[in-house]
Amino acid sequence: MSGKKFNRNMSSRKALLIGLIKSLVEYGKISTTLPKAKFLRPEIEKIVTMSKTNSLNNRRLLISRIGDKLLVSKLLDQIGPMFMERNGGYTRILKMVPRNGDASKMAEISFVEELKKPVAKEKEETKVKAIAEVSAEAKPAKEEKKPVVKKPRVTRKVKSEGDSK
Repeated sequence: MSGKKFNRNMSSRKALLIGLIKSLVEYGKISTTLPKAKFLRPEIEKIVTMSKTNSLNNRRLLISRIGDKLLVSKLLDQIGPMFMERNGGYTRILKMVPRNGDASKMAEISFVEELKKPVAKEKEETKVKAIAEVSAEAKPAKEEKKPVVKKPRVTRKVKSEGDSK
């Protein structure tokens, strides 16, 4: 019965953990409450250790745990090789000032070494490149557009009670 419950059921805790893992892998550092950061640390350590060897089996295991193929490829291509000489201690937790609203203890959890750039920017760049390529292929030579002529609107005269035929 050990471990934090966060006043959630098991599936909600699992979803919280997966969301924290995705955010940390994507951005390199996140700020959250101190108990959540301490809850995240052992799980992200296991995932980084698994991502140090780029094999099909590890890729499938990471996809089943995280659920995002792009983040798994970032783990296996960038983060895993970055910590190849390290045997553990891939993350650090820095305590921050308490939150204004409820005075809960806040912390920033980040990787010990800096990441290159977040995946969100990579996603946008690849989308923009793909759109540019598709639009370049799909655009035929410029054709002359015909001017749009608006037709006058026909209105009917409404008969009033006093009108006769």
